[in-house]
Amino acid sequence: MHLPARSPARAARCPFASAGAGKTDPMRGIDSVIRTVANVLAGILAVWIALDLLDANRGNTVVGWFHSAADWLAAWSIGLFDVSGHTLQVLLDYGVPAVVYVVVAGLIARTASPRVR
Repeated sequence: MHLPARSPARAARCPFASAGAGKTDPMRGIDSVIRTVANVLAGILAVWIALDLLDANRGNTVVGWFHSAADWLAAWSIGLFDVSGHTLQVLLDYGVPAVVYVVVAGLIARTASPRVR
């Protein structure tokens, strides 16, 4: 089976492409993985915020899964701020950890990514 040669432009876009001469850096692309994981976690929290504010049926299996996952991800921040009003309370309880996860992951990814010299 003959596979077409990889174009240089496409190889340059691929974070896991070889750096040269058959040598690969195991840390190359780890920053993308870190950011992706944080974005997925923040996405779960964002979906739960939307479901809660739209008063989704908590008896539904999917809604229940998002509720459980969001409660676990935001356990450290629930009740951190005590405000009146359900909407603001939900935004603070679940929005703060979403922002924290993305910011912290960005900082970690920046230190984990290889430096270009």
